[in-house]
Amino acid sequence: MGVFKKINRRYEVAKKRFRGGIKEDIKEVIVEEEKVEEIVEEIVVEKKMNKDEFIASNGFSARPNSHKAISAWEKYKESL
Repeated sequence: MGVFKKINRRYEVAKKRFRGGIKEDIKEVIVEEEKVEEIVEEIVVEKKMNKDEFIASNGFSARPNSHKAISAWEKYKESL
């Protein structure tokens, strides 16, 4: 196959692949991201941790009364 035939073939394949256009693909991705963000927000609102759960989830369970663990817990409480 000649060089021009390969280029033409690749062009035709790309044209078929993006027949609807990239804009439609981007719109679909944006809609999907918005749905995911809504689901994540619902999960976050439902799940409020107490101090023990928070410390265990962040890896401070070995030293729950350390300065780092206490400051992280205070920041978490403020964010709620």
